[in-house]
Amino acid sequence: MTIEQRLRTLIKESKPNKSVTEAIEDILAPLREYDVTTGSNLEYTLMRYTALGSLSATAKDLFLHRNSVLYRLQRIEDLTGIPIRNQAIRNDLFVILSLVCSQYLRVETSNIIR
Repeated sequence: MTIEQRLRTLIKESKPNKSVTEAIEDILAPLREYDVTTGSNLEYTLMRYTALGSLSATAKDLFLHRNSVLYRLQRIEDLTGIPIRNQAIRNDLFVILSLVCSQYLRVETSNIIR
């Protein structure tokens, strides 16, 4: 098993405690409220962006223009206060979200830009 496979297995098998889950729900709450109010998909955009790690890959994955993804990312930052375009923060957020929302974060190897 490769290191990537082992890390993915570790993330999948990790069970977040209640405080971690509540913290993630607090982060996602403004996005969910905005999505319900406006009919947008900011929460899903955040999930895919953290999973793919690239603006171009996210735009391709969501079938959106790059500028549309940029607009969504800015709205996400405005609503959550999290600078998700910062790579270190995005990586940490990916790991945390992986523990709670793994159904959104599955990444096909073919979608990863190396």
